[in-house]
This record gives sequence, structure tokens and C-alpha cells, in this order.
Amino acid sequence: MEQDLYASQADTILIISPHGPLQENAFTLNLSPEFHGDFEAFGDLATKFSLNGNIGLAHKIREKMETIAPLVLISRDKLDHGASIPLYLLSRHLPKIKIIPLYYSGLDLTAHYNIGQMIKNELLNSRTKNRRDCLGRSVAPLNEKRAAGYSPKGAKFDKKTD
Repeated sequence: MEQDLYASQADTILIISPHGPLQENAFTLNLSPEFHGDFEAFGDLATKFSLNGNIGLAHKIREKMETIAPLVLISRDKLDHGASIPLYLLSRHLPKIKIIPLYYSGLDLTAHYNIGQMIKNELLNSRTKNRRDCLGRSVAPLNEKRAAGYSPKGAKFDKKTD
């Protein structure tokens, strides 16, 4: 996946972590301008990294999310391990990549599906032919050359409408 992300020349990773602040009745969007990750909880005191947040795109997503489901905004620069581990592995060769951490909620599956569809529409359907989102930033696409393989079910799911 790291190679696919690097090849896509994406500017931003939107990561959904199950280990961040969980709100029973709202999604949580982290709008920090900078994020820090480490693995001290696992006994690794040496590995540390920092990534910038994509505040502009996060605010654009926030505007859309608030029309679909309750949303809590936070600004925490410390990443949880559910975001830190994949971001560390995916961004080692992408020092300028920006991130947007999002945390799911205790709401029902329909709310999660609707948020996922909105994010998909905002990031993929608003892009121009050169894989740019509505703010001119490149978005990493789903494609058949993924190192982990490709499932036609994923593409079929992405094309579903409400």
C-alpha cells in the first residue's frame, strides 16, 4: 500500500481510527494543524514522527458532514496508535503528506454508510480528470494494481447509491 500511495502522488490521507475519542452520538473530526505519533505505549521510545494536518480540506469535509450527522471537532496533536501505526508505515517516503484523522461514532450503520458516501463524493467525484479533489489536492485512487490485491466487490460497493 505504501508503494501505491507513493505512486498516486496523493497530498492527503484521511484516516479513520477505531482507537481515538469515541462519541456515542457523533463523529469526531480532528482539525489539528500538526500531528505527532510515537510508539512509547509499545516500549519503543525512539520512533517518533510528525505530519501536518490538511485544515482546508478538513473544513470542507466538516461542512458536508455537519449536514448528514452530528459532528464533534477536536484539535489534538497526539495521534492514537490506530492512526499512528498505519500512518508511520504509509508515510515514511512522503514527508509532505498531510492527514485528516476521523473517528467513528456509536451511531448506527446507516449513519456510517452515509458519512462514507459523502466522503467518497467529496474526495473522488469532485476531482478533476487528474485525480484532484474540489480543493485541487490529489487523492489516492482505488485501483487494480494494489499490492494487497483488488476486489471487484470494493469497486461495486463504491458505486452503490442510497
